[in-house]
Amino acid sequence: MINDIKAVINCGTSTDCPQTVPSCGGDNGVNVCGSCTDNSQCYLRGPEFPICDISYADNANTGSSGGCGPCTDSLGCTSLGLLTCDTESGTCVECLTDDDCDQVCDAETQTCRACISNSECGDDSPICDSLNTGQCLPCATNTDCANINPFLPICVTSGSCVACTSDSQCTFTSQPICLNTGACVECLLDTQCSTVTGTPICDASTNKCRKCASNNDCIGSATTPVCDNLVSGNCVPCLVNTDCGSKSSTPICLANTCSQCQTNSQCQSSYGIHSRCKNGFCKKRRNSREAAL
Repeated sequence: MINDIKAVINCGTSTDCPQTVPSCGGDNGVNVCGSCTDNSQCYLRGPEFPICDISYADNANTGSSGGCGPCTDSLGCTSLGLLTCDTESGTCVECLTDDDCDQVCDAETQTCRACISNSECGDDSPICDSLNTGQCLPCATNTDCANINPFLPICVTSGSCVACTSDSQCTFTSQPICLNTGACVECLLDTQCSTVTGTPICDASTNKCRKCASNNDCIGSATTPVCDNLVSGNCVPCLVNTDCGSKSSTPICLANTCSQCQTNSQCQSSYGIHSRCKNGFCKKRRNSREAAL
């Protein structure tokens, strides 16, 4: 019968409690050890047993529904800047490798610190900026970049290697424009694209020249407001007569160009049976006598 009685452990703070009943609390000045409800209560005890879980509880003796135990992956390491799980010890630490740090990881203390020399840096970022950031950087000079990647030959002040800082450094004719991100691209503006190749529009999302997709792509041009997306891919003056306008001095669309009319039938096909061609203009017949002319 005695074995059925749950043990009660009095405490002053949570450090007085075992990890299986890690949280100290109570009412009326009487504190006892009880269950944890989240990882933060375990972290307050230290990094050795950082995870609150029912599997770590001492349910048999205390009635606890949550105890503190070791981590098994980094998903449970969420507090105090200790975000990486050392699965060998079950503790949450600041780092295991340099990838866990902005700078370098000290293997002995498992903490992040500034680099001291190039020997602490890897192949991708071989230069230790010990005087400023304490970080391992790709470069200090253009030569450093050329040795890493000949397509990113320019070292910028942040210590990164980029393709360019000006258009003159973009040597491929297919990508002559330098973005402020340091990348060489085909275009920034429509004027940098070609109607000869049928790709007059600079796509802002890709910085590549493409065909027009709709009239919306051609809004910027007063002389070529219509998209010929089925044939040439260019913005053109017209596809049909009505793109030119019946009152225009060039009301007929011929080969995507607004031209003067030559016959009555050209006007009538688009502007109505009462239209006629007069002096290159499409005119409306105003009376029966004019219709007979």
